[in-house]
Amino acid sequence: MSFTSLDVGHGSVVSVERIVAIATPGSEPVQEVIELAQEKDQLLDLTKGRQVRSVIILDTHIALSSVAPETLVNRLPEEFKTLDIGYGCTVAVGRMVSVTSPDSTPMQRSMEDAKSREKLLDLTIGRQVRSVIVMDTHVVLSAVVPATLLFRMPPNSPLKGK
Repeated sequence: MSFTSLDVGHGSVVSVERIVAIATPGSEPVQEVIELAQEKDQLLDLTKGRQVRSVIILDTHIALSSVAPETLVNRLPEEFKTLDIGYGCTVAVGRMVSVTSPDSTPMQRSMEDAKSREKLLDLTIGRQVRSVIVMDTHVVLSAVVPATLLFRMPPNSPLKGK
């Protein structure tokens, strides 16, 4: 298994293959994710004492970086595709399973189940939930409608279709 690293600043790196999402730290739901990771000893503070500018959600840990989310995305290898889900947040396209609206009863149950397993990531930054992105390890909430997310998908992405 190869290890492709992402420079998150100050001599620290994370494994690109483990990235689920990159978010801004400002919203209350993201702060809750950080606090929960700290309680479970799964928080990696890689800021070297500087201001937190991005939160990197890995499959098993949460990493804090003092580098802006946009800069981190620009540092990713070209073959690692990301999707802008709005308001400074991105997800790893290769880890996506589906994109749908949150309206159906089964999707509501899926979100409740993910929340009970502590795998629900609210990346709406305080806005209305308009889409649910099911990832291989997490369920991500976005304030952008599914059609717009599909339009933003990188070319040749499995979920983009023809």
